[in-house]
Amino acid sequence: MTALLEGQVKVFFVTHLYELARGFYDRHVPNAMFLRAERQPDGTRTFKLLEGRPLQTSYGQDLYHEIFGDAIRMPDTPVDVR
Repeated sequence: MTALLEGQVKVFFVTHLYELARGFYDRHVPNAMFLRAERQPDGTRTFKLLEGRPLQTSYGQDLYHEIFGDAIRMPDTPVDVR
């Protein structure tokens, strides 16, 4: 992407890779715009995009809970094999 930007090619991308987004954000690229999905303090989605810095968060876990319930087993949790 850096080569494209240096060549003044207009680039549009969507990513869930925080380090990638934060790297471009920290460079203060003058033509860059960073959008993220708005969330209410209680986690409710508004389905609006807002301009703002990249966040080091993952909202996938709430979707997992919504779909599969609380069936997440942590790596240190023993499995009951009775």
